[in-house]
Amino acid sequence: MTKNGKKGIVDGRTGKEVVAAIWDDIEIPEQKQIAILRSGGWFQYMDLGKQALSKTKYAGAHTYFLSQTRPSVIVMQGESSMMLDPAGTILLPPFAGKIEVVDLAKPGENPDDESIRYLVTTTPGQLTVYDPNTLKPLFSVPKATLAPSDGNKMSVFKVVTGGKYGLVDLSGRYLLQPQFTSIQSMGKGFVRVQGQQGAGLWKDGKMLAEPQYADVRIEHDMLGGFITMKGETVTYHDINAGTSFSLKKGAHYLHDGYVLGQDPVTSKYGVKHISGKTVVPFDYPRLEGVPAMWLLVRPDGKKGILRTVWGQPVQQPDAWFDSVTTLGGYEYLSVMEGNKVGLYSQQKGMLVPPQAGTVIRYDSKFNRVLVTDADGRTREFLSDGTSADSDQPKLQPLTSSLATTFIPDQGIKLVDRTTGQPISKAYRGISLEAKGQLVLALEDGAAYSPPIPQYIDAAVGRTNPVCSATDGWQL
Repeated sequence: MTKNGKKGIVDGRTGKEVVAAIWDDIEIPEQKQIAILRSGGWFQYMDLGKQALSKTKYAGAHTYFLSQTRPSVIVMQGESSMMLDPAGTILLPPFAGKIEVVDLAKPGENPDDESIRYLVTTTPGQLTVYDPNTLKPLFSVPKATLAPSDGNKMSVFKVVTGGKYGLVDLSGRYLLQPQFTSIQSMGKGFVRVQGQQGAGLWKDGKMLAEPQYADVRIEHDMLGGFITMKGETVTYHDINAGTSFSLKKGAHYLHDGYVLGQDPVTSKYGVKHISGKTVVPFDYPRLEGVPAMWLLVRPDGKKGILRTVWGQPVQQPDAWFDSVTTLGGYEYLSVMEGNKVGLYSQQKGMLVPPQAGTVIRYDSKFNRVLVTDADGRTREFLSDGTSADSDQPKLQPLTSSLATTFIPDQGIKLVDRTTGQPISKAYRGISLEAKGQLVLALEDGAAYSPPIPQYIDAAVGRTNPVCSATDGWQL
C-alpha cells in the first residue's frame, strides 16, 4: 500500500497492517515470505511470517535468477553480504565479502547460446565458486577477485591477483597465471592478453602469439586465422597451416579471409588470402575508391574494379577503364573508356560494354538504372539485378494468380499471372488485405473522400461490385 507517499504492507485477507507505511520502496520477490525494504539509500529485509526485520542495513539488494533449481535468490550487499531465497531460507549467512553471479559459455559452444550461471563469493582471503544448484563450493582461489566483465562471455573465470590478470578453469586450475596487465575475450575462444612487452593472443590452452606485439586481433569471418601488428607491418596467420605473410601497415581486410594491401618491399597493391594464396598479383602502384568499391590502378593509369562481393571469392579486375562513377549506390557503375560509356555490376561484371552514343542515368524515384543506346532503345536495370526493356510491363507478384504492374503516368494495374495480361484499370495503389483473401485497390476521385475502394477476390482474380460512398466507405 501507499500512504502519504510512503509504502507499507497490508494483509490482503484481513486488512491488517503488516509493515507500516514508512518506507520509500518495497519489493516482495515472488510474493513469498521475504520483503525487501528501502529507506533512502539503505536496504533491510523482513521475514513476513516471523515479523522479523533485519538489524543490519545493506547498501544494495538484488534478486537474481541462479538456476532452474533456484530460479530466484535474494542477495543483500554491504560491509557484509548474505543470500536467502524468497521463502525465507538463509542460503549464505552474513560474511565480510561480496557475492556475484557470473555467466560462463559452455566450452566449445557459441557464447550467444545458453550459458551456465555460477555463484561466486569474494573475501579478503579467497574467491570461492559454488554449484548453482546445490550451492556447494566447487573450488577456491587464494587472494583472488573476479575481474570486471568486458561484455564477452568466456568459458573460464577471469580473475585478478595482486593487480595482475589470469584465467581459471572450472576445476580451479590456472590456465593463464596472473601475470598480465589485462585480459580481454575476443570471441570464438580467442583471448587477447596484455603484458609488459606488448599484446599477445591465447586460445584453447595455447599462446598463439607471445605478448610482444603492438596489437593483435581477429576478424569475425576469418576462420582459423588471426592478425598481429608490429612496427610498420601487419601479419596474417593461418592457425591450421601454421603459415603467415606480412603486408604494410594499413592493409584492408575484405571478407572471408581476403586481404587487400601493399607488399612490404615494393609497396605495390595486391590481394592475398589468409591461406597464403596470392589472389591478385602485387603489381599495382596505386589504389583508389572507398571500402565499398576498390579501384586498382595500373602503371598506365587505367582503373579496374576489384570484385569484393560478400560471400563470393574476391576476383581481380576483368576490365579496365579511364574513369568510374557510382549510380545511386555501389552495385551499378557507369564506366568510361575514351568517349565510350558502359554499365558495370560488382556482382555480375560487365553488363553493357562501353559504346559511343550510350547514355546512362540513375532514376532515384524507382531505384533503377536506365541505359539508352545509340539507336534510342532504353533498358532498365533494377536493384535486384534484373533487367528488361523499359517499355515492357514489370510484374510484381501479389498472389499465386495475380500480379501488379506500374505503368508510368497511369498507375498500377492488376495482371493475370497466367496470361500476363492486365485485368483492371489503373489505380493509385493496390495491396493485399484480410490475410491474403482480398485485394484492395484505391483510385483517386475528385468527388470522393476518402478514395473509392474496389475489392477483388484474391483466389480467383474476379472483380466484385465496387463499394463506394460520397461521405466514406466501409466493408
